Amino acid sequence: MLKEDIVNYYEILGVEKNSSALEIKKAYREKIKKYHPDINPNISNDFVIKITKAYEVLSNENLRIRYNQSLEYNTIFATNKTNNKEEWRKKAREEIIKRKREELELERQFVTKIKLYLGLPMVGLFFVIGFIFIQLAYKEVSSTLVNGSISLSLLCLLGSLLFFHIGYKAFNEFINAVSDKS
Repeated sequence: MLKEDIVNYYEILGVEKNSSALEIKKAYREKIKKYHPDINPNISNDFVIKITKAYEVLSNENLRIRYNQSLEYNTIFATNKTNNKEEWRKKAREEIIKRKREELELERQFVTKIKLYLGLPMVGLFFVIGFIFIQLAYKEVSSTLVNGSISLSLLCLLGSLLFFHIGYKAFNEFINAVSDKS
């Protein structure tokens, strides 16, 4: 796009690029008084729309910065009021999908780090608890020979099996996390 094709809002309002907000407002009011269709019926409504658009852009600091950049780099300036709603919606959907993918990747990396840092300690913890239950079961078996009750020793053995199983699962998760990392 050529620089001549870009609408120069500063020229429309008749102000300098470094004009203050008050100068822009004053120039806008003077132009509207001079060119408003109710006051001057010979002027087309399109020119008044250009004046209003120029004031909307130059009076908003964020839009003015973007507009100045578009002038500097010879790019098309567009406000959020785009005519092609489907194109805008498509870009918005693409941006949402991109952000979701980034969030999922960050979440996956976080879970992998948790598995790596907590994996081995959790494996060790579950195996230690399993061994404690085996010790309890051994003590209960030796005391049940005297008392005749074996239910608590079976419960301790089941607990040890459960914790060994959980430890085994935690160890597999740790191995998977290490293989995913590399």
